[in-house]
Amino acid sequence: MRAFFFLPHLEVSGGLGVHCRMLLEALCGAGDLELVVAVTDQPGLLFPKSGIEGINEILKTWGNRLRLVRVDWPLGRSLALPLDDLLGSMIQTAFPDKTNSGSATTAPDLCLSSYYTGFIDPPCPQIVVWHDSGFLEHPERFGDAAKIRLETHAKILPRLDTLLCISEDSRDRFVERGLVPLEKTRVIWHCLTDIDPNIPFEPSHHSAQTAKNLPLYQAGPTIAELGDFWFSPVGAATGFNRSRKNLPVLVNGMRKWAEERKKEGNYTPVRLLVASTGVLDEQMIADLLPHGERGTLQKGCWISEDGALVLLPNLQRQRFLDCMAASKGVVYPSRHEGFGLPIIEAMAFGLPVIAARATSIPEVAGNAAILVDPDDGFGMAREMARLSNDPNASARLGILGRERTRTHFTIARAQSELILLFKDLIKS
Repeated sequence: MRAFFFLPHLEVSGGLGVHCRMLLEALCGAGDLELVVAVTDQPGLLFPKSGIEGINEILKTWGNRLRLVRVDWPLGRSLALPLDDLLGSMIQTAFPDKTNSGSATTAPDLCLSSYYTGFIDPPCPQIVVWHDSGFLEHPERFGDAAKIRLETHAKILPRLDTLLCISEDSRDRFVERGLVPLEKTRVIWHCLTDIDPNIPFEPSHHSAQTAKNLPLYQAGPTIAELGDFWFSPVGAATGFNRSRKNLPVLVNGMRKWAEERKKEGNYTPVRLLVASTGVLDEQMIADLLPHGERGTLQKGCWISEDGALVLLPNLQRQRFLDCMAASKGVVYPSRHEGFGLPIIEAMAFGLPVIAARATSIPEVAGNAAILVDPDDGFGMAREMARLSNDPNASARLGILGRERTRTHFTIARAQSELILLFKDLIKS
């Protein structure tokens, strides 16, 4: 089986990049699959607010079954435009033609394009990945990108075989808007590739202790210096973070909870560590904080005047996971998620999860998280304090989470579902 993938976010930090790398890591075990993967030639220029991740280990694991092609991406060209003019000739000649001698080439058995784009006239069955419907429900936040995505979708729909969605919630939102027939969709959840829930995370383990005492980034603080904290991950600053990631509601709830506890004389400080996958600049800080929050930059991170709130700049994937693993738990107040990857990452570490009862989050979290109304920041803060003071309740949630990741979010499950989809398309 031969496939052509367009994965523009393959080397980018954050959820989109993790999903692209997950596809390659999950499919690596399918020994009869050969891939040509097209990526942009300068991801740092195309995604200036995101971190860049190495992919050498993935390529090494695949060996000669995967060929990476770097595309000279035109400056200013939208990622949401159809791919025919840029990649059409490449996909037509992606593989050597084994039926002929010499230098003859042929098209793949199928193609997959990530991030809301695809081919108007593909030479093979076509899969397009749509991650979530945020651009449909909040078009004002995306400007021309929302319009371009819809125009592209209308052009590629006649030759679209499968719209691949990462949650049922996301799939249902597309179908309800009449954008795609239900029978043309397939849902395949994320899986865990760089965390093994079968190996208990032990904070006293040497590697964990080493991780806690290394700077999170050059000239940055160590995890040990940050003390006890709850962990809240956000994406790169896009202007959508303020309403989507919902951090101002959580922070205001924490402030209100602290004021009430202080009046009662039983206040125990709760610190929130916010880890970004983007550059920490004035715009990022403004997007993530309630108006009027005051603080200073120290060692490259923003710290509130009372020390209860810390915003970190972009972290490399491993340091992001180190930070999460060392936390008391993950709080995820997001109003809109196509999946909610940090939820299963936290559960794999055996951490308690407090999350908003919104979009795909209940589907992903199941019974292994405390779900709170996204407008109830006070309720989230109350649960953070309760679990901080009740290690037994925290541990019970962690056990539920680890069990859910073992049964629902494995590489084996993702691989089998992806290969089944590929074979179904080739047969049809």
